[in-house]
Amino acid sequence: MNIELSKKYNLLVDTLIMACPTIGIISDDDIGDYLEELEGDYYTFFDHINLVDLHNAGVLNDLQMKNIVSLKQMIGNIPTSLWQIEAVKTDVYWTEVRQSANEILNSIGISRRKL
Repeated sequence: MNIELSKKYNLLVDTLIMACPTIGIISDDDIGDYLEELEGDYYTFFDHINLVDLHNAGVLNDLQMKNIVSLKQMIGNIPTSLWQIEAVKTDVYWTEVRQSANEILNSIGISRRKL
């Protein structure tokens, strides 16, 4: 994998990790930091256009791309009022996001912690 692809892959993985924090293990401050970064990053790093190079290089398969784009839509549909720490820990929208991000991470060989 060349440097550009490696950067894209690492940014994708980092963003997926931010989408599925380990509730009860990391602090609320860390969850807040994840939320801030996720809000700015998910739209870019989960976008189909940015995933094409990883797909063409064989890093992502069709199903992984589809699942990442779907995750982007899930996050985009979360009401603004739920972009807060307590909602991330308890709301069904965020539970689904965490599960989906965790499944994607597992599918690319990145083991995640308990959700």
